Amino acid sequence: MLFYKLLNQPIFKRYVPSFLSYILLTLSFPPFHYSFLAFVALVPWIIQLKKIRTPEALKTGAFFGTLFTLTQMIWVKPLVTRFLNNPMIGYGIWIFTAFISILLFYSPLTFCLRKCMKHDRIELIPFIWVSFELIRSYLPVVGFPWGLLATPLSLKPYLIQHASIGTIYFVSLWVAFVNMLFVMLILKTSTRRFAASSFFVTGCLIFSIIRYYDYRPPIAEIKVGLAQMGINFAFTPDNEKKYMINKNTRQLLHQSKDKDLDIIIFPEAMCFGLEYAKKYLFGDHPSTPILFGAHRKDKLDKIYQSCFLYDGKDWQLADKVKLVAMGEYVPMREYLNLSEELDKVLPNMTPGEKVTTFDFKQGIKIGTLICFESNFPYLASTHTSQGATLLVNNVIDDWYIGTPAPEQLFYACIWRSVETGLPLLRVGPLGISGYIDSRGNIKVKEESQEKKLITTNVEVPTRSDANPLRIWIPWFFLASIPYAIIEDIVKFIRKKRKEKKLSQS
Repeated sequence: MLFYKLLNQPIFKRYVPSFLSYILLTLSFPPFHYSFLAFVALVPWIIQLKKIRTPEALKTGAFFGTLFTLTQMIWVKPLVTRFLNNPMIGYGIWIFTAFISILLFYSPLTFCLRKCMKHDRIELIPFIWVSFELIRSYLPVVGFPWGLLATPLSLKPYLIQHASIGTIYFVSLWVAFVNMLFVMLILKTSTRRFAASSFFVTGCLIFSIIRYYDYRPPIAEIKVGLAQMGINFAFTPDNEKKYMINKNTRQLLHQSKDKDLDIIIFPEAMCFGLEYAKKYLFGDHPSTPILFGAHRKDKLDKIYQSCFLYDGKDWQLADKVKLVAMGEYVPMREYLNLSEELDKVLPNMTPGEKVTTFDFKQGIKIGTLICFESNFPYLASTHTSQGATLLVNNVIDDWYIGTPAPEQLFYACIWRSVETGLPLLRVGPLGISGYIDSRGNIKVKEESQEKKLITTNVEVPTRSDANPLRIWIPWFFLASIPYAIIEDIVKFIRKKRKEKKLSQS
């Protein structure tokens, strides 16, 4: 009886639809993996937006955004707590991420969604949703492509091949359109409008299935070793870590001698500088080609996060161009007037000036995505425009062990493979290491966190078969934001003009 009375309270009724959407969407993500719930997750909240006024809508949006952000960014709390050894700061920064999300994304998103429902523009909602995913991904400093609507479909590569048309954001658009089909059915919109949206949804599905089963003969097949170090790079003391890296590297190289490997790939941040790596890890001219990550310092004492490749003849260098704010650099550092002590402690890396693609052998070019660069489609696209035929993601996921973050970071690699039509190899000190083929199928996935040389044969295609304009297509969706509110703006201007005329008369 008490529960029934609670259900009938106005404040409870106001937040039930948005809470239900939050539950459905959260269950579609790792670690729950009920991925098909993403196709209906938005329906309860979107229908509610038609029935309530804008102030109430903004409250439901803030409620949904807070819960979803806190759930998706749950890994921030243990990361900051371990790094600073202060749980209160961990909680504070975790909650702050939700505040930023509400202020910059979910409030304006809800406002636009409400206007779409008010003026019966249901078909515009998918474009609005993806526009704010783009803003949330690329806004300077705070932008981070995480918790995207398409992410739950990562393990369903036969459904997501149209990412090759317009990246993961195009698939988010498709998922949002499926949600809107259910909204149209419930609200009994016209058959013509429902048919038009159904045509788009069906067309994307057919394209995806056809591309998934379209086999392309490889230009070459290479045998690769992924050197999973079995060391926690994030929290092992520096001297102990250096000793263990040297020891485990020698052991893994010894294991590789009878494997007849074409290349061995190591994680990022193996050491500081190429000269150290030559002297203590690999030698000047390793018997097997090597790719590994390391920090380096240039002649101006600028520090870079980099990748080095020994192709069998020469050493090549590629610098990381997308750095992690507060993890690898401090935004607007020059304006903060930091003390000498803080300046030494806080990270101060420099981004690379350009994306560099390695020349390997047999017509193979390797594009490296260092750490969280794998989350950004434009970097993989730049590699393909430079002729890359194989992608490599060397990482350190050790910061997030025990949270859903490593799995979702691994999923990002699936999307880069599908978007580019290229195979991708991933290796981290404690995993998740693996091999994903050019259609997003997981061929190898190592989650043991143990020291291990993972060997696999990789089919390398002649070139990318994806749409070369795929990066730019989602940006056209941003035009939907002013279109969603233009009618209210016009009405407001007309009202003011009318009031002005009346006052003059």
